[in-house]
Amino acid sequence: MSIGERIKSIRKSAQLTQREFGERVCVSGSYVSRVESNKEFPANSLIRLISLEFSIDENWLRSGEGEMKPVAGYDNATAEIPDGAAIRLHLSEIEADFLAEFAQKQHKGAKDNIGTMTPIHVVERIHKTFHEGGDEDVWIDADADRGYQAYKSFDDLILALRESGEDIPLYDDVDYECVNKIWIHSPKDYCEAYGLNIYSGHYSYSHEPVAFFLILDEAKRYRDDYQKHNCEDCRIYTYGLGYSNQGDLPVFRELLMRMGRQLIAEKEGETT
Repeated sequence: MSIGERIKSIRKSAQLTQREFGERVCVSGSYVSRVESNKEFPANSLIRLISLEFSIDENWLRSGEGEMKPVAGYDNATAEIPDGAAIRLHLSEIEADFLAEFAQKQHKGAKDNIGTMTPIHVVERIHKTFHEGGDEDVWIDADADRGYQAYKSFDDLILALRESGEDIPLYDDVDYECVNKIWIHSPKDYCEAYGLNIYSGHYSYSHEPVAFFLILDEAKRYRDDYQKHNCEDCRIYTYGLGYSNQGDLPVFRELLMRMGRQLIAEKEGETT
């Protein structure tokens, strides 16, 4: 008797359909069918789970030796686990969808993995701070009535003020001239001569984490859809889990990837 036939006998003894049996051990009915017909060999984790779920002697299930039911005093729950533990999970529809999407879009080499094999996508709020002086990368019209407008150059600012109705000349037209007892040799002199409340300087930027995602499209949905009203000044930045990280996150990420791949494989098996 093959291992597939032994699994079939367990299912028949429990009076379960292939779909019902699969639900008990977290696989699809079509996968059970392939195992029972010896088209696929069951994974060690599945063998272990079947023995635990149906109180079957694991040695008998694997080799056919001994008795189907464990002898008195035998406890599958404390028996040696050759290749790791097996667990049962009943996934909700959204859990299954997210696992499958994660495996499809975040695998090694996927386009959503920006610069790292272990990405985590973070929605971050951008904080912009103006610093007066130093590099003159930005010019600020600090007139409260005009709304504190920022411009990339002093000339852009003067042109905008002239277009808004301010009666002021172009800077080049009065450079090296005396206006209101002030000799104009710089934009600062010009602003003082014409009574303009203008500052020059540069911006610095900082980023505050807002939300974390394993799937890039979910980060985009957060920022651009259901939290759009809170994310006007937000970006999405992709981080890696860290060089040579031997901690918990890479392990759990790989676990989710394996679960998602198995779901996809089982769904594809059901459609063939």
